[in-house]
This record gives sequence, C-alpha cells and structure tokens, in this order.
Amino acid sequence: MIRVFALSVSGFFEKIDKMFFTPEFGKYEHLGFLGNSDSFKWAILALYFGLVIASVLTYYNRNVLGKAVRALDTAGSLSPEGAKTLAELGLGKNIFIKLSLRKGGTLAGLIRRVAAEKGENDARMGGKPEKKPKDKVDFESDRFYLAPEKRDSLIQRFSARGNGILSIVLVAVLGLLAVVVIFKVAPFAFGLLDSALDGFSQNGSGAS
Repeated sequence: MIRVFALSVSGFFEKIDKMFFTPEFGKYEHLGFLGNSDSFKWAILALYFGLVIASVLTYYNRNVLGKAVRALDTAGSLSPEGAKTLAELGLGKNIFIKLSLRKGGTLAGLIRRVAAEKGENDARMGGKPEKKPKDKVDFESDRFYLAPEKRDSLIQRFSARGNGILSIVLVAVLGLLAVVVIFKVAPFAFGLLDSALDGFSQNGSGAS
C-alpha cells in the first residue's frame, strides 16, 4: 500500500516537472550551447532558489537580529555610558541574537560591547577583579550600544518595515510563476533568435 502510494506521488511530481519545469528545446543551428535543456533548467532553478534563500535571510536579519538594533535605539544606547545588557533590553533569552553577538557573528561587528569584569563587587571592597578573555561574551553582565556614527545606517539596514513573511511568500510564488513562464517562452524565443541569426548569415553569404 505504501509502495503504491509512493509510486503514485512520484509519478505525479514527474508529470508536474515535465509539464511546467522542463523546457523543450529544438535543434538550433546557431545556438548549439542550448542543446542541453537540463543545464538551462537547473541554471534557472538555481537562480530561483537563490532568490528565495536571499529573501529568507533578509527576513531573518531584519526581523530576528534587527530586534537588538531597534531595542538599543529605543533605549537610547548610543554610548558606553548608556549601554544596556540583553536582559535590560528584554532580549536575555533570545538565542539567535546571542549567537550573532559572538565572535564572527553578524551583530558582533556592528554593535559595540562594554565588557564587564568578574568580581566587580569584590573590587569595590578592596579585592582584585578577575578579568575574563576579551573575546568571550558574558550575556549576563556585558552591555551593548550602537555607535552614533553607525546608528542611521544600522536602523535602515535592519528595518523590519515591508519585510514580513508575506514578502517571502510573494517572492516564492511570483518567482515560481516567472520560472514556468521562462521555461514555456524560452524555446520559442530561442527559435526566433536562431532563425534571425540564420537569416543574417545567409544575407552575409549572399553579399560576399
């Protein structure tokens, strides 16, 4: 039963692939590089999937990581003195922002960090504070702020306006429709181009 179902599903997708996503190229005298329709097909599909992935990454950056930028701006954290911890920004449990603030992360090179020293309370009472490695981020006590000169560009870059889930859906759907149209129109367009090139070559031969 399962095997029959799997075969029927496989057959359905094969029909869809052949009907919408397999361009039927003819034999072109002057466009020999289009002899392999599979190469053209996968090149167009690669562009489509690249576009969808780019829209997903844009959504992630602006709507997930962008929360940190917008929260710092709202809190007025534009200097070391006004820096805030993630907890103070309401982002203490956001694992994605924490990962991005680590060394090599997207936000690590954009948001300034004021590293806290362990044992600060002991230091005030005459003790010696314990210093931690500079590259290690302490998400409990380290504070963050936006450099004033980068504030406007960061707000613009991480703005969530007009970049919701709907935009990803639109890119995926409209892009898929564009792919289908390309696969249907391309053979006809290439046929016309090949005929035009053939006409030019014949005219050139006649003139000589």
